[in-house]
Amino acid sequence: MNLTVKQCTATIGLLCGVMPMIGNAAPCDTTWFVVAANTIGADPSARDQADALLKQADEAMRNADFTRAEKLISAAEQLNPKYSIFHFGDTPEKARGALRKAMAAEVQRRDTGLPSKRFSPLSSLTES
Repeated sequence: MNLTVKQCTATIGLLCGVMPMIGNAAPCDTTWFVVAANTIGADPSARDQADALLKQADEAMRNADFTRAEKLISAAEQLNPKYSIFHFGDTPEKARGALRKAMAAEVQRRDTGLPSKRFSPLSSLTES
């Protein structure tokens, strides 16, 4: 049903934008048609809950608490929030990618921070 409603809304928006141009009239504002077509059937409470969870996950990632961030992102994914194409904030997919990058950066930082990783303990013996 959502697909049919979206198709109808998009068609009406297209006609509203094109028809006035044919008659040399001022084009009407079609922005609300596009926004409505992309958010029909989306539960705003699920989006709000997911946004709050993703905000907490971002904070956990900044504190290097990756297990907590993982749990929060998973909880946001379980809500299955629907975002419009104009959404510029975090989504569970973006947060998952940020978590992977943060974990990789932490592993890299830990691995290169140890003197034993920078220098071989036997290098002084073999140079003689």
